[in-house]
Amino acid sequence: MVRVNLGEDAKTIRGFCQIQAFAHIPAWQTLPPQERDEMADFIANPAVKPEEENSVLLPEDEVIAALCKRLGLSGPEGEKAVSIALARLTPDRSKLGLEATQRILEKLIEGQQVEAIDPHTGEVTSTWQPHTHRTAADACGFEAEEETLRKKRGTFALLPYYGEVLRQDVTPIHPWHIKQAAPEEAAHGRIPNPVVHTALNQLRKVVNEIVSLYGKPQRIHIELARELGMSAAKREELQRDMQKRERENARIDAELVKLGLSPSRTNRTKFRLWEEQGKRSLFSYAEIKQSDIAACEIEHLIPQSHGGSDSYMNLALVSGNENFAKGNAFPYEFIQKNSPEAWQHISKAIAEKSFPKAKAWRFAPDASNRYGEQGDEDATDSRLSNTSYMAKIAARYLSMLCADVVAVKGGTTARLRHLWGLDGIEYELLGLPIRKHEYDPSTGEIQLNNFGYPVRNPLWVAKPRIDHRHHAVDALVAACTTRSMVSRMVRDEKANKRSPDFPSPLGGDTSWFRQQLLEALCKVVISPKKEHGKAGQLHDATKYRILQQDTRRNSGKTLIRYSKPVDTLKDKKSVSGILPGATIPQDLPAARVASAQCRAIRDAIESRYIIAADTIEARRQEARNNGGTVRALTEKAREEAIVAEAIALARKDWAIGATYPIIEYKTLVAVNDALQFGFEPKNNYCVEFYEDQNGAVGWECITRIDANNPAFVPELKGKGGRFIWRLCIDDVIEVELTPELKAKLKVPCPVGKCYMVVQKMSSGRLQCNLLNDARPLNGRTSTIKSGTVAFEEYKRWTSGELGLGVWCQLKARKVDISPFGKILHKHKKLWHGKKAT
Repeated sequence: MVRVNLGEDAKTIRGFCQIQAFAHIPAWQTLPPQERDEMADFIANPAVKPEEENSVLLPEDEVIAALCKRLGLSGPEGEKAVSIALARLTPDRSKLGLEATQRILEKLIEGQQVEAIDPHTGEVTSTWQPHTHRTAADACGFEAEEETLRKKRGTFALLPYYGEVLRQDVTPIHPWHIKQAAPEEAAHGRIPNPVVHTALNQLRKVVNEIVSLYGKPQRIHIELARELGMSAAKREELQRDMQKRERENARIDAELVKLGLSPSRTNRTKFRLWEEQGKRSLFSYAEIKQSDIAACEIEHLIPQSHGGSDSYMNLALVSGNENFAKGNAFPYEFIQKNSPEAWQHISKAIAEKSFPKAKAWRFAPDASNRYGEQGDEDATDSRLSNTSYMAKIAARYLSMLCADVVAVKGGTTARLRHLWGLDGIEYELLGLPIRKHEYDPSTGEIQLNNFGYPVRNPLWVAKPRIDHRHHAVDALVAACTTRSMVSRMVRDEKANKRSPDFPSPLGGDTSWFRQQLLEALCKVVISPKKEHGKAGQLHDATKYRILQQDTRRNSGKTLIRYSKPVDTLKDKKSVSGILPGATIPQDLPAARVASAQCRAIRDAIESRYIIAADTIEARRQEARNNGGTVRALTEKAREEAIVAEAIALARKDWAIGATYPIIEYKTLVAVNDALQFGFEPKNNYCVEFYEDQNGAVGWECITRIDANNPAFVPELKGKGGRFIWRLCIDDVIEVELTPELKAKLKVPCPVGKCYMVVQKMSSGRLQCNLLNDARPLNGRTSTIKSGTVAFEEYKRWTSGELGLGVWCQLKARKVDISPFGKILHKHKKLWHGKKAT
């Protein structure tokens, strides 16, 4: 060990510590110094191709195997000995190579001559002083990576791939995935966090387009997360966590390969959940064999219908039957109804120290109430940490293009939005009649409470995030924020003084500024991130039991039986329509049993409609008597409430179960003839539009499995159809709304041209949303009552699954939009009927 001066820190630099770490291995003691040095170099940089500067690193199991070979060890005991040695290596090893470390050590030992002036005599003398690590590196001519980056600031004409300049933040691509990686990722590595990786790539596209249109900027303003404050230690901790996850993924990938499964993200999650759950289902405590992992399904503990997130802490691995049966229930409710005897074992399993506390509470009896009051803390923390890390690294990344980067914190922009009169501007953008205060619709007067103050509208929030253009509002506020404004706000905050008089950045009063911004925002075009790659899940993960082939009609379809949660029955029509169709052969025993079950379920629900209606009305009346506000129900909402209450009453009386059977014909792929099950090709890739030989428009839905088949030819193309264009998810179309179509579809936007984005596609149907609409589909938003209640005003408008005829009447056409939101190309409009010659 060499003790050196580190300046103010006065720490020690530890020599390369293999001697201590490998001391328990006899073979290490007999190795000559040169071979020890070679092993040290290999451990510091276990590259696949050491001669290449950016070579990928070997997986951990291959590193251990190589070290065992060098030390003459073999078998599990040898691997264990090497693993212990690697674990003993201190985390604060030098990141420098052997040659650089030797040169710095020489300078540290050599020291330096420093001239000093005697304060009494004024005589200049030369004295010896030890080097600090920094001065020793400077004496060797070395330069820290941060210093190299500092010199590069503002020197790039366009933003390069982030891995070229943020070398300390990226990790190499694993050898298993290098073929699927983009060329720049293979060459420079990538940030392990997929959210940050995607965001930085999108940032590069948008910024480089802006530069190509308007030239290189003199200054860049960027908004940082409100809680941003990630220190170097925090960032290193995050990096260590991500690298640990990378190693864990490599281990799991190896196990998946042994099982004959692809190392996909879904399979990794399944395997990780399987290990975390002690190789058992946490809904029934039944054992899950390793060979059954692929057949199991990932279930949301807090149902998505209640606002449950996709975060890892909200996931569990269960069997397909348990997934269907659970429906919209919370875990405790489902376990008590289906496997009450297993609760004793499940409660012990989730109480173990190794089981995540952020997941354990979701199994508790009060999970529903806790979620209603506090929401999903884990999902919120994950979004915050991603945003915080992403914002700070984006600021460093942008400095490569422009040295002057002004970082504005989210709290500052929120305050300025308020001072400049921009609160609630999204309601006007979407045309929603939601005001800050309650008012009388007949007179327009604001209602006052008993103390004479305006009554706050509970549906109004300052920043509802219901329109994607709210990002443009934040961008404008950040762009108009100056360093002097920030300094003044900081001074006022320290002095506990409010800052009421920040003038509008464009002059005039705040109402004029708000109106100018509204007019500008109406011209903003949102650019969704499109995924046109064919890679992805080829079919639905649910297994369907095969009853028989459709031999009567020779359609190529298969008769299958499966179950759906009764909670999916939303109205009286869906309840009355659960019986198998007339085309289902009743000579099959399974069909007869399913028909009898559906008939009993239908009768049990319909017989409770009157009681359900009375129960709902009694609750509403009780709320009125207690002084509560009771909102009027539309006819549709009232019917849905009655059906939901009737189902709840029937289940409470044990008249029905959690699911009902469905028997129907479907097209299946990846069929297992021996076990008689298959999968539905539900993952559609695109919809292609063709002009047939008669001049009419036709369309065809292409599944992902067909899109990946080189021999596949669309049916319309095979019949001589002329290709027009295709739509994938998140592609944008332009439609022309007539008064009749606007009224028919209830589109909340003016008559004329408007943009929509593709949300869902199926055979013969296409569903779109308005391009700017960012409201949730279910009307539950975290900004109002923690997302526990659905409001019609906050429910995203959708076109519904419309047929080709309607889209032809709308004269729909595909629109290509650049990342910055510039219209690049408008394709041919669809037409109704035969094309005019």
